Amino acid sequence: MNENKDTFLEQIETELRTISRQQRGKFRRTYAGSVVVAGGGSNAVEIQIDGDGDFLAEHLSGICAGPCDANGRPQAAPLSAFGGATATRGLQVSITDRGSGRNLTNGFIDCALLFTPGYGTGATNQGQIMGPLVPWRYLFERTALVRFEFRSLETNPAVFQYVAVALHGSVYAVRPQR
Repeated sequence: MNENKDTFLEQIETELRTISRQQRGKFRRTYAGSVVVAGGGSNAVEIQIDGDGDFLAEHLSGICAGPCDANGRPQAAPLSAFGGATATRGLQVSITDRGSGRNLTNGFIDCALLFTPGYGTGATNQGQIMGPLVPWRYLFERTALVRFEFRSLETNPAVFQYVAVALHGSVYAVRPQR
């Protein structure tokens, strides 16, 4: 009986050593940011990739919610208070790897293509967390700056929209031979 117990404990120790060794070279990380965009305006989220390794983004998630106030708090007021305007007129996003200078979206695209569950009024989006993970792979070099620039197609400058984005992936602490 003790022999089986010792073998089991040795297997656990070996597994933990293997995991520890692997994590020195690769581990999971999420980078996130949020911003409020006024109707007819633009605003940006900039995410700085840490210097401890290259970052392979594997998924993107985000939400766009409005109307909200200038601080991003959902507004449950009747739509008539906002002149009938809602966030459904949309937001557009341009994603740029400032480290390489590459525009990753080929200009501005509709946020609804990437960020789900999408739009709604502040009353329906209360309590929602980041939307589902969208497969999105891109390797950012360590210390790269990722810029999500948002612009609102809403014509009423008093209508604000809240946007939160996150990149989910793995940090590679060792550099591959190139």
